[in-house]
Amino acid sequence: MAINSTKYYFNQIANVIAPQKYKELLKSKMFTTQDFSTKGNAVKTIIRNLQLQYKDDFKGIYVIYEDDKPIYVGISKKGFD
Repeated sequence: MAINSTKYYFNQIANVIAPQKYKELLKSKMFTTQDFSTKGNAVKTIIRNLQLQYKDDFKGIYVIYEDDKPIYVGISKKGFD
């Protein structure tokens, strides 16, 4: 079953898409998880504080690993164009 109404399946995201996106991320400005988890800050505040290019949401794809095996993948609302 495709994830979050995309054409991508779990294995595709975990083993192909996420590693590609990670390589792209290494070339971009880095943020820590703390940058996105300040108590009381909503999405628009985070976007403004970090000077992100988005208006009301930001792209995100994540893979959770257990024992070096992907067990969960997720995509934000605007994870793929």
